[in-house]
Amino acid sequence: MSLTGQIVPPLTLEQLVYLFRERMDDLPGDIVDSDTSWQNDDDGLLWKNREIVGYADEAQQELAHRKPIIDRSITPTITQITTAAQDSQFDYDTRILKIERIKWINGTTGDEFVLEKKDPHWMDDHYPSWDDADVTSNPGVPCYYVDYTDEYRLQLWRRPEVAGTLQMIVHRLPINRLNWTTRNKLLEAQTQHQIDLLDWMQYRAYMKRDAETENPDLAGAHKALFDERIGPRPSAHLQAVRRREARMGRRVKAHFV
Repeated sequence: MSLTGQIVPPLTLEQLVYLFRERMDDLPGDIVDSDTSWQNDDDGLLWKNREIVGYADEAQQELAHRKPIIDRSITPTITQITTAAQDSQFDYDTRILKIERIKWINGTTGDEFVLEKKDPHWMDDHYPSWDDADVTSNPGVPCYYVDYTDEYRLQLWRRPEVAGTLQMIVHRLPINRLNWTTRNKLLEAQTQHQIDLLDWMQYRAYMKRDAETENPDLAGAHKALFDERIGPRPSAHLQAVRRREARMGRRVKAHFV
């Protein structure tokens, strides 16, 4: 990925940091000797590379909380869970914000079954003792799952009679935190929003407590731009509600006209 000519998404971290420095007039030649390799020597520049990487990482996380990464199978360590015969409870990755769909794949036949999400109260009403600890009870083909969202844990019913795999479609946060040592890797942020990351980075940069950098007015302006383009961040409570109610039919009262 070159730093010459026009830089357009998809971006590497190094390209994003370059665009940030270009916007902020903080490249060699602006402040320090133009022969300086800023990637390896950021002395004399207003923002250190580690600071900007921190801003970029925070921006990518912030973006994902507002517009999660939709992962249909590109990251098997996140979207797949191996299920042993007779086992019904499985932990899933804490970077998952919401589960969109789950199907169970029979490890013997390869047959696939889409599972329906239910809550514990519904299961209690329809299948008493469904969560009995006796692992030999009710083996068969799974058809329902309960998502204990606060614990990041799934429970299947029926218990799989053979080994298999849970295949999920999820909304998630980035897999890895950004690091300058891996700056040549492409960002995980959605391509169409990678340039928008710069507004969050500038917001954070202008909040730096230094006479040459601190500018609350500009910080507020760039945060407002980010909010306008990406949308507001949902509260922790709203995120929890969305996870809990994902794929669940809402019960509403009938209204007669």
